Amino acid sequence: MKNKNLIIVLISFIVFLLFFIFLQRTCEYHFYYIEQDQMFRFSANYFQDKIVRPGGFALVIAQFLLQFFSIKYLGATILSILLTFIVFVVGGIMKRFESRKEFLILSLIPSVLLMYAQFQFNYQLQGTIAFLLAVVALYTYLMLKNYSIRLITGLVLTVLLFIFAGSVFVLFAVSALLFELLRRNKKWYLSGTFLIVATVVIVFSIRTGMLGEFKFAALPDMYYNNLLKSPPYSIFAWLSMPLCSIVAFVSPYLNNKDSRVKSQVFFSIGFVLIGVFIFTAFEKENNPESTKYKKLDYYSYTSQWDKIIEINKERTNNYLHLNILNRALSEKGELADRMFAFNQNGVYSLMVEGNVPALLTDIYFTMGDIATSQRYAFEAYISSQGNENPRMLQRLVQTNLIFGAFPVAEKYISLLEQTLFYKKWASAQRKFLYNDATVESDPLLGNKRKGLHPEGEEYNIFGIERDLEDIAAANPSDKKAIEYLGAIYLLNKDIVKLHDLFDKYYNGKVLQKMPRSFQEAVMIMSVNFPDVLDKYAVSPEVQNGFYGFNKDVTDNQQNYYLKDLIFNKYGNTYWYYYMFK
Repeated sequence: MKNKNLIIVLISFIVFLLFFIFLQRTCEYHFYYIEQDQMFRFSANYFQDKIVRPGGFALVIAQFLLQFFSIKYLGATILSILLTFIVFVVGGIMKRFESRKEFLILSLIPSVLLMYAQFQFNYQLQGTIAFLLAVVALYTYLMLKNYSIRLITGLVLTVLLFIFAGSVFVLFAVSALLFELLRRNKKWYLSGTFLIVATVVIVFSIRTGMLGEFKFAALPDMYYNNLLKSPPYSIFAWLSMPLCSIVAFVSPYLNNKDSRVKSQVFFSIGFVLIGVFIFTAFEKENNPESTKYKKLDYYSYTSQWDKIIEINKERTNNYLHLNILNRALSEKGELADRMFAFNQNGVYSLMVEGNVPALLTDIYFTMGDIATSQRYAFEAYISSQGNENPRMLQRLVQTNLIFGAFPVAEKYISLLEQTLFYKKWASAQRKFLYNDATVESDPLLGNKRKGLHPEGEEYNIFGIERDLEDIAAANPSDKKAIEYLGAIYLLNKDIVKLHDLFDKYYNGKVLQKMPRSFQEAVMIMSVNFPDVLDKYAVSPEVQNGFYGFNKDVTDNQQNYYLKDLIFNKYGNTYWYYYMFK
């Protein structure tokens, strides 16, 4: 018996280790990313709000666990433990169906499918927790030998699973009925009451408005974004349960001649096939652009600007990646110096248009457009899956402190103080409440407040260019706002507005020394207005580079490969962008 238990422990550890290694290597930044989309609060109001919903218990457990995904290795560890538990319980269920040992390898299938469902940003951890509760309930049901007790227990578990786990109660009801049917229980038809009760519960939940549609009451869609179609992996995971049960039941009849070697070979083949499926599916589902974005987003949130720049050394056409890159350059004070060392492609390289409020709130905050940053932060906050987003709450705290809206900031601080990992940061913000002097003396908040419109008008009425012009006028020392404004003019090839910007701020605190891309723009101006070289200091290196650029373009006008030739020599200059993009 000791040896048997030791083997079970060893197998479980190996399964856990394989899940962990795979998840940590492929999903580390995905875990950080999804942690931001929900928030667990140690609050009676929070608990009451969640627990009254169908599946509320599974949701609370999921959000409690999700808060630990922000810590390196814990996301992979927690999900691996859940998946390993499911493998273990499904294996126990198959044994109750008297499965042959070599077929127990199939107990991996539900967990593998759930793992791929979990790769989807819009699939909630609640779905995996609910599945685990369902198979534990099913295993408990199968352990009962007396059918009368089993029948009563099944009816109770059907209802309890709906209350605590949600739509997965349907999977339990079907699987329990299937057990009685396959085991040829003479009274198996009585177990049909499980489906009758499930149907009544579904109709009741829809009629009373607890759940909006059938798919949320009876299918895995309950655990996915309500506005989107659920991925196939979650429904396949549900379907795999009755499949495993059926295979387990018929396995003793497939070959009555037991052979240890044959069993080991079959088990090994099954293990290899599942491994092939895992990597084949990963190749299909893997999105390098999305993975890179999640990594960049994490580095942006944690202010690791150098890592963002390092990742983007390889030229990219992805606007989202370029947005984060240019923000990193701005935060380091290098936007106007280094932006054309990267593959800029129009003004969308600075800020995209579309449904990415979490990204845009960061960009506008860096620019100093606090009103627009606040608007996007609130939009991202209310549109998150859990309707709460700790990162957006932090931004809302900052923007309201900058505006002096202290009661609102205090409300958001109080919410963050109910969390485990954001409490310390939130409490540190209390020193700014109802204390304008402290806000104004803070290097971050005070500098942003200086850029607010002096007449209290909101920005984002006449467009970002006008906003940045007003921010720069209110705070001429704001290098980020001035360089972002100059970058917009550069990318729009608006030399006239750029010239006006230089006239206004040259020799001021920000433009005492012209950044490289601004100097390169001055050289383009000098073609028609040579006197600009007397007004603005341009280094001999930049001047000589421009004359060389002009000569190379003139000498190779008829060269079919002119663009490539110039790119190889001047691809990191504004001149190349101005002429060829």
